[in-house]
Amino acid sequence: MEDMGMVFILFSFYLMFSKLCYTARRLKIEAETDPLTELFNRRSFFRELEKRIKSGERFSVAILDLDNMKRINDTLGHQEGDRVLEAVSKALKKSIREDDLAARYGGDEFAVLFTRQGPPPEKFRGRFKANLDAELAKLKNENLKELSFSLGLAYYPQDGQDISSLLRIADTKMYAEKEAKKKSCRDSRIT
Repeated sequence: MEDMGMVFILFSFYLMFSKLCYTARRLKIEAETDPLTELFNRRSFFRELEKRIKSGERFSVAILDLDNMKRINDTLGHQEGDRVLEAVSKALKKSIREDDLAARYGGDEFAVLFTRQGPPPEKFRGRFKANLDAELAKLKNENLKELSFSLGLAYYPQDGQDISSLLRIADTKMYAEKEAKKKSCRDSRIT
């Protein structure tokens, strides 16, 4: 009878330990990911970026901004905007390699940390656009066809050797692309 008591105690400890491990794993995931998109969050992105810089290996970082997200939220509502952000995250996951890292950088901005040099900007842009169009089509909302994005890439070490420099270069390129689109749109309205 005493042996059965010991088995019960050991089994109870095993169950408690298993539940504790599961809870710890779940909390770690929640601390590292964005709850809406299930991509890494900004804190995790910066931690990984720091690791890559310390390793000294070449890599690239992309900043991606959704151009028309405010209009979508204002006209279709924030719930539809959330569905768009989820579609963007699915498209990003399909557009990167297994050892790359995608993160929600904030609001309607996303970041990708490419191992090695990553793909050429046009190749990534084309792959992401195709995946994004496919994900948005699943939402069955014709108003989402106007969604576009701007992209900026920076390369380590040539564009910068610290986080601040790399992100500043990627941001500058992304905003230059966004401004060129606005100028093109203004110019086409004038003619």
